[in-house]
Amino acid sequence: MNNLATDMSPPFVSVAIFFFSGVIFLIISLLVLLGSFENLIGHYQLQSNIGLAHLFLVGFVMSVIFGASYQLLPVALEVPMFSKDFSYIHSILHIIATILFCSGFFINIELIRFGSLLLYVSMMIFIINALITFIKNKKYDIQSRFIFWGIIFLTIGVLIGFLLALNYFYPLLGNLSQKLLYSHIILVLFGFVFFIIIGISMTLVPMFMISHNFNQTPIENSFYIATLGISLLIIGVFTNSYFIIFGLILIFIVFFAYLYQMYIIYKVRARKKIDSWALHLIFSFWGLFGFLALFFIDTKSAFLVLFFLVFIPFINGHLTKIIPFLRWFDKFSPLVGKQKVPMLHEMINEKVAIYETYTSFIGAILLISGILLHIKSIYIIGVCFLIIGAFMVVYNIFHTMKFKV
Repeated sequence: MNNLATDMSPPFVSVAIFFFSGVIFLIISLLVLLGSFENLIGHYQLQSNIGLAHLFLVGFVMSVIFGASYQLLPVALEVPMFSKDFSYIHSILHIIATILFCSGFFINIELIRFGSLLLYVSMMIFIINALITFIKNKKYDIQSRFIFWGIIFLTIGVLIGFLLALNYFYPLLGNLSQKLLYSHIILVLFGFVFFIIIGISMTLVPMFMISHNFNQTPIENSFYIATLGISLLIIGVFTNSYFIIFGLILIFIVFFAYLYQMYIIYKVRARKKIDSWALHLIFSFWGLFGFLALFFIDTKSAFLVLFFLVFIPFINGHLTKIIPFLRWFDKFSPLVGKQKVPMLHEMINEKVAIYETYTSFIGAILLISGILLHIKSIYIIGVCFLIIGAFMVVYNIFHTMKFKV
């Protein structure tokens, strides 16, 4: 676990900005959800729904992923980041760009023009920083492979996203816009987000479970299947062919291989205690099963499961481990041997983290049930539970940051 913090990574402050802003964007997106029931049971391509999806994914999911990537990329590659200063610029620009871009869908569409440009620039800062760092890479293990290709898919995906944003004002894409929209979703969501999640999981899950000498064959083989699946999906979108079906089948195989790999790591773990982090992951993995089961039955419901029963528990769970450790390394590691320093588990309120796990899980179930049954009261109660859970995460972040011996 000492490998999680390294002088080769950017300073803790720049990484913490991503984590904290991500949770704030989660709370904002949940507050917007309170008034979005009618829109969510309507057509998924409503402008407000697109704005809400970006607020959740770009504001919450990708903010945390960027923060984790800045910290873990040097760990996985065993080389320093090309520029630690870029992480500061990226974090501030990402926050401003996300606010402007997402506000454009709700307040003034002109904000999309400026927000999309800033968002594209901010992501290119990350991409350039990461790719130059990869040039110095001396190993190409499964973690670095997934992370590298995730960044490649992000590069293409955000360029397409920028073109789609410009198409709001200069409609030159015509019928091509719908195909580019699907390609944008595939490349960013399945290409970038899931590739990074797999890469991060193969670093953090064995570390936190204290698992060693486990079989990596399922995830090793799935890398090639995943890249082929993404490629076939994109080809299928532009050719309106059965490549879409073949691509989806391959992606689903990768998801099952990933879940099986996590099961292998779980079985050989030395740490038997099921703490809040492990409980978050269990809910997240069951949520992924739910996503796979629902995808061909009700795609909209499947993506709700993905957002609220996969992304939220997976990210919130890892924040309960990463933030305390990085804070300990930043504040207390220089004091080792000089004075008493806290244990990691003391830097987080485990009871609050456990309550948050169940509160958010119940909220997600109620929210999805409310939409499926078209019952607004159940939906509102579910969103309120999720908001309470998000504030519990904020409480634990402050608890960690203000912790004193």
